[in-house]
Amino acid sequence: MNEENLEPITAACGEPAKPEANKGEKQSYPIGRGMKFLFYMLSLFFFPGIVFGAVFYSKDDPDYRHVGKNCIYIALLPFIFYLFIVIIALLSGQVGNVFGDSIKDVPY
Repeated sequence: MNEENLEPITAACGEPAKPEANKGEKQSYPIGRGMKFLFYMLSLFFFPGIVFGAVFYSKDDPDYRHVGKNCIYIALLPFIFYLFIVIIALLSGQVGNVFGDSIKDVPY
């Protein structure tokens, strides 16, 4: 039997015809829960979080875009927390007094 005879048989059985795969289009795979967790944990560091977020946010798949947006948000949280601590320390007036009076007692 040649392939010409098989096509009508599969169509008669009710099976959907398989579309030709686009060779120029890449197939995207869904991101598993474990990989999402790994990317979110690595996003706690500022630089990897921004890189992962930019890469995933630039993809067309909505699931990838969602993970990319979350990576960027998670990467910004420690940075904002760090800035908050620095501002509080500067406003408290204790930053200049880290060494206490021991610096003043050193003869030059």
